[in-house]
Amino acid sequence: MKLFSKIRTAGIALALSLVAMPLAMADAKATAIDEVMAAQEATNKQAYVQYEMKGTLFSPVGIGNLLLNGNVVDLKPTKKGQERVTKADAHGTAELVVLGSQKNFSTPVEAYAVTQGQKLTEYMKTDKGWEQTTVPFTMPTEEELTKSMKEYRSTISSAELLKEDSREKVYKVTGDWDKILDLQDKDAKKSMKVNGVDVGELLRQVKNVEYTMAVDKKTNRITVLSMDLTPLLQTVGAQLMDAAATQDKGLDPNQLQMMKAMLKGSSLNLNVLLRYEKGKDVVIPAEAKNAKVVVEKN
Repeated sequence: MKLFSKIRTAGIALALSLVAMPLAMADAKATAIDEVMAAQEATNKQAYVQYEMKGTLFSPVGIGNLLLNGNVVDLKPTKKGQERVTKADAHGTAELVVLGSQKNFSTPVEAYAVTQGQKLTEYMKTDKGWEQTTVPFTMPTEEELTKSMKEYRSTISSAELLKEDSREKVYKVTGDWDKILDLQDKDAKKSMKVNGVDVGELLRQVKNVEYTMAVDKKTNRITVLSMDLTPLLQTVGAQLMDAAATQDKGLDPNQLQMMKAMLKGSSLNLNVLLRYEKGKDVVIPAEAKNAKVVVEKN
């Protein structure tokens, strides 16, 4: 359906930024601030990260699952003249189970990303073959990362230690979207628009973002991130549907209202597990490297 294809880009961008965001944000309340900041610093120093991600969508018509796993390799310069190279891959499946039907839909996911110099190159396998896209991008320096950590610390409106055992501590963190977006707007100096809609302004309507963070007591590194994205799904999704429908004159208004009603009865949750052993190197397939390059400008 045209409507879904038009908002796909927004969904991917939001998902990526939401996964990364808690890793750049700190906790609140005296000792919790120090403990989570220390965990963040320990996590940032890791050159090799393995992740397992599960996104689950429940709706009146079906259940959707996004299952991904992969590696992130951040190779910082060890000699003068070397460039920092960061590589990542994602492998998995996106599936939809339609309730009351024998029909299940499943799509394999395979993607890669490399940042080097002043550009980010993304490779994604589609049903039509490989797509390669490059965009201007520079990894933050250590000084910039330290500064951003201090700034993001102010975006937390509340936090609490939920539980503690011999292995880990689990925190619940609430972030203020207004402060988060003010900080991102200052850094990006541009808004992200989809179908003419400023996604940042939609996020401000959600007010808060909540997530839980588990920290390993032995290594002091983040091991689990969990987020309930239901408010985001319902608020942003409905308005993006309206915007897309404005451009798609052939969409039946009754069909749009039915989709928005289903959206109100839907929920979305994201869970990410992190490990830090040295895994396999990220190797870009030759057919992906040979794909036609699309260059996007800031």
